[in-house]
Amino acid sequence: MLFMILKVSLQRDPRLTKRVGARVELKLRDGRTLSEEILYPPGHVQNRLSHKDLREKFFKLAEKVLGKDRATKAAEMILHGEELSNLDGLLDALRAQPEVP
Repeated sequence: MLFMILKVSLQRDPRLTKRVGARVELKLRDGRTLSEEILYPPGHVQNRLSHKDLREKFFKLAEKVLGKDRATKAAEMILHGEELSNLDGLLDALRAQPEVP
């Protein structure tokens, strides 16, 4: 892996907006160049996540803190937020539990 790090250079591209975009360019040994550009990261207002991707991201982050059951409860409440009469249940579901020594 170290040999790859030595071949990587990082350069700011002034064409990308407000430092939120990214461009990757690979120059191959056979002379070809492969590139990909994302003007806005996934989740940005200009590059919205699908419901599936949003749910996956939420669980990836929330399960570590809340556990599977509470993360599931919180996700359902968030997805149906317009049906909640108040936020007490959601706030309880999102509150991290103190670690027990």
